[in-house]
Amino acid sequence: MKIFSRLFCLLVILTCFLSQDAISATIKDIVSDMKPLEGYVVDVVGGQVILDLGSDAGVHKYDLFTIFHQGRKLTDPITGKVLGRIETRSGVLSVTRVEKIFSYANAAGHGVKVNRGDKIVRFKEITAAAVDKTGRNDHFFSTLQQDLPALNWQEKKTSNTELVFIREGNFLKIKDNHGRVIRDYQIDQMVQPVAQPQVTAQSFAPVYAAGAA
Repeated sequence: MKIFSRLFCLLVILTCFLSQDAISATIKDIVSDMKPLEGYVVDVVGGQVILDLGSDAGVHKYDLFTIFHQGRKLTDPITGKVLGRIETRSGVLSVTRVEKIFSYANAAGHGVKVNRGDKIVRFKEITAAAVDKTGRNDHFFSTLQQDLPALNWQEKKTSNTELVFIREGNFLKIKDNHGRVIRDYQIDQMVQPVAQPQVTAQSFAPVYAAGAA
């Protein structure tokens, strides 16, 4: 009996250790935490890119921002009204340090062009893949993909995948392409997504097979 009691205590301690950094969250919480944030490049100093968004706006270390270079204005030829600007995607930034109202970031890749005044959007057009190690098929990822449409969901993880969503047990880890954990959630089992009607293959990217994270 003492052996079973000790094993139980050990299991509880191990569970607490593994989950101590995880944040309890529902899908709604995760979607809110991963929502796009729009800002601008304040300056580029010595290879460091300074963004006008910080912890007050919900920015975290290793968050990914897509850079959009602002081109010429688009003007209605009849009314003369300015409709907007031509935007060109010029790369991705990874946040390295977060201050209260601004952040520092580095280019996430080679050949990234960034200029003062460029528009930035967090998690916009970032390639993402889902890895489900639970085998539950409970529509968790299809719901998440539907609620995070700004991400560019792939059918499976590849060498070009920039974000990997890994679900194992009641935990969801989100890693960048360097293997760094940018989010760590303990999924609230009291508020799981309700099974949805089956969707067409074109609606969501299939979840990648387990074991390939």
